[in-house]
Amino acid sequence: MSILPYIFVGMISYLLGTLPSSYIIGKLTRGIDIRRLGDHNLGAANAWQSLGKLSGIAVFIVDCLKGVLAVTLSFSITKQQEVFLLPSIAVIAGHNWPIFLNFKGGRGAATLIGILLIISPKVTTFLLVLGSGILTFSKNTVMPLGICFSIYPVIIWTLGASSSTVLSCICLMLLVGITHRSRTTALSKAM
Repeated sequence: MSILPYIFVGMISYLLGTLPSSYIIGKLTRGIDIRRLGDHNLGAANAWQSLGKLSGIAVFIVDCLKGVLAVTLSFSITKQQEVFLLPSIAVIAGHNWPIFLNFKGGRGAATLIGILLIISPKVTTFLLVLGSGILTFSKNTVMPLGICFSIYPVIIWTLGASSSTVLSCICLMLLVGITHRSRTTALSKAM
């Protein structure tokens, strides 16, 4: 079995992740660099808070699509649905550490949601609705993500997902969580 398709998928996924949707939308709509606003991240939450709801929603959709496309591309090239961890890590890494923007990107949550939409569309859609409700009442973007990401592996495992799928999802959630924690710590130290 050749490793070349996996290397190709990993590279394409990383490059796909580097598309800085919030940077582009900030420049197009307001003529500003979003990295100078809010928490300085290139993610949907900062776009929502710094550029407005419509821009935040647009960034969220584009960043989700990065995850959707990376996993879909992987499935179509490798023909193996279980092998989604490599392209998923690569697309999140591209989003979080884009080579074209000095490795300073977002936190990867929206991109991870796109990946999870492919893995289990019904569970992810349910948790998106639940998370939106929590966000509406809490006004805190971290709380709904923490709750939904915590219960996602349990739900898909209960519904019969393989151990490798559950473990891969946990690894991806840890990657996003660790990135979020380190970026939040770095921001609080800078203030």
